[in-house]
Amino acid sequence: MRFNPVEPSRRCLDAHGRETLISALHCITQTGYGNPGWVRATVVEALCEVLGENIHWRDAGGARLQAMHNFDLSEAWDDAMVG
Repeated sequence: MRFNPVEPSRRCLDAHGRETLISALHCITQTGYGNPGWVRATVVEALCEVLGENIHWRDAGGARLQAMHNFDLSEAWDDAMVG
């Protein structure tokens, strides 16, 4: 199944604004060697939710990206699916 970015992006944009959506996408695409395959609606929406509620994280720039580079999306996904 391919990711259709339009609807989740629109929801995130409407709910949290442009900067939050861009920051969420950066958390995926600019860390973990690009995290191929992880630009998924549920991941983008979850990051938008967290970053929208924690503006200081959204605005942390390089520190946010460094933290996300050390975050294992695959492990988090597996944990979420289990329980």
